[in-house]
Amino acid sequence: MRRTTLLALITLCLPVMAQMEKAEWISVKDAPVVTGKASKVNRATDGASWFVTTVENEKEVVSAKWTTTALGIYELYLNGKPVGEEILKPGFTHYAKTRRAFTHDVTALFKKGEGAKNQLAAQVTPGWWADKIITPGDYNGMLGEKCAFRCVLELTFADGSKKLINTNRKDWLAGSCKTCRHLRR
Repeated sequence: MRRTTLLALITLCLPVMAQMEKAEWISVKDAPVVTGKASKVNRATDGASWFVTTVENEKEVVSAKWTTTALGIYELYLNGKPVGEEILKPGFTHYAKTRRAFTHDVTALFKKGEGAKNQLAAQVTPGWWADKIITPGDYNGMLGEKCAFRCVLELTFADGSKKLINTNRKDWLAGSCKTCRHLRR
């Protein structure tokens, strides 16, 4: 990649990445947390954490980009439709060092008219973040405790103005499904 192209790309990404730092990590308040020695834990998953919000357009939208990251494996939905083609996003990363962010152009799935409402949702499961694959057997609990989600939605309106919408505890709802357990035969 040529230096000028790389500098242009970095310049375009800086406003969203700066906004991402202002976005809150949100998690389910009463989500289950594994306790006891990791080697003795017998569960398939702690259940899925769900994060949902509805965004109402102030003006006509011409572009919508959604930058997301999570502590755990996650899937995204916009107006009930899956976003992206990745499986097991964000992939296998070091739990303490790496937080991959993905940006999706979701304009095609977005209801664009003024006053239109769009529902954004994320399903997050522990994955490698809070599982035995990274946790030493004698550790109490899991290295990663609760699943969490963070995002920024960038809307560009027909008049050229932009709006950035972050995750926060005021506008987002959070809940979890029950824990799944392995059946013994």
